[in-house]
Amino acid sequence: MRALGVVCGCLLGGCLVPNPVYQGQAGATDTDGHIGTGTGTGFGSDGVTTLGSGSGDADSGSITGTSTTDGPGTDVTTCAGSLCLGTARCYDTAEPPSRVEVGDVDGDGRLDVVSLSIEGEALEAWTTEDDGGLVPFNTYAVTGQPRSLAVFDTNADGRAEVVVGVASPNRLLVIDPLDDSRSRTDVPGTPVALAVGDGNLDDLPDVVVATRDPEQLFWALGGGDGTFKVGPAVKVGGRPSGLALGMANDDAVPDAFVVANFAVQLGCFLSEGGGVFEEGVGSQFWLLPHALDTADLDRDGTLDVVMSSVWPRSIEVLTDDGDTTFSSVETIDLGETPGQVRAADLDLDGDPELIVPMQSTPEIWIYRGTSDLQYGEPIHVALPGDGDALAVGDLNGDGQPDIVASVRDASEVCVVIADSV
Repeated sequence: MRALGVVCGCLLGGCLVPNPVYQGQAGATDTDGHIGTGTGTGFGSDGVTTLGSGSGDADSGSITGTSTTDGPGTDVTTCAGSLCLGTARCYDTAEPPSRVEVGDVDGDGRLDVVSLSIEGEALEAWTTEDDGGLVPFNTYAVTGQPRSLAVFDTNADGRAEVVVGVASPNRLLVIDPLDDSRSRTDVPGTPVALAVGDGNLDDLPDVVVATRDPEQLFWALGGGDGTFKVGPAVKVGGRPSGLALGMANDDAVPDAFVVANFAVQLGCFLSEGGGVFEEGVGSQFWLLPHALDTADLDRDGTLDVVMSSVWPRSIEVLTDDGDTTFSSVETIDLGETPGQVRAADLDLDGDPELIVPMQSTPEIWIYRGTSDLQYGEPIHVALPGDGDALAVGDLNGDGQPDIVASVRDASEVCVVIADSV
């Protein structure tokens, strides 16, 4: 266990089987961009049968999957305890995806998927089918070095617009997916991370923006018409790489957590209301953080933080000490380089799972939630290439969050449907 303390305000978020659930290697890509199932390995009568088109042998645990060249691969569900996950269904993107988010872009009441390609300066949107599958909606050019992405209803019309942080010139670009109409708000600095919340409690969504050059944080308050008013900025120690919102105190206004990778620093900024942050102070530790999320992981009614680190390659779980101070209580050593991390209760049992796609191996790892914060072996879901960006939301309307991951080297986005037993 690694000791780590973070002071917020005065200082800068069933049972496991004995063996990991492994969903094998992805099969061949079909002509529609879907991934067929591949070869998986069972763990015998005391383990879990893994990905394949048939049933595993309870004694040998042997199972062989199939792939296809003329249609989607067989969708096989794998369960561990109360959590069940389907095979990753993957879809070709025009450009390598760097960011993914979910939001209702067509106004049908169901979450859709949006991806941003930083290299290709392109935005792509998909609508969802009843089973959570994706249908191409539209592709949009985003010139000027896009850096960050958010998807939410900026103008109260019942549909989500797409907000892109652009570097040249520095601005928030709002795109209406239906007609490609656009509005722009200039911001001070390169907007590398965005998070959505109500910063002034007026029931209109606002955006927290973390920037580089200079390294700072501020609210962009939504006017309800697709435009924003930039609030006062506070300094961030180091170059921001990840941003998450959460209630660090009980004033009902979201507070901001920022990881700065080059300064090996986590920051916590209390929001004063009215779209203003208190000054934060950096907390140094021997990690190179990549991304973070916030949730009540141990169900004690207070906010916790989960953070992915690329050196050492780990997931850090931090809990509230009771005085808006956070300490590391669990280190999950990965052995692979993690991408973004999210905390979400996939099986609705009250314990949020930890979800992280790997940058150095073609898989998503899902750690089943546990209120004692002692995480066992992860569920492995195969991808067609290395992952990084991640989004979570209910894509098939069953009330349970599902997973969307980017695969840059294969130019695909992948959907994993969650269920419970």
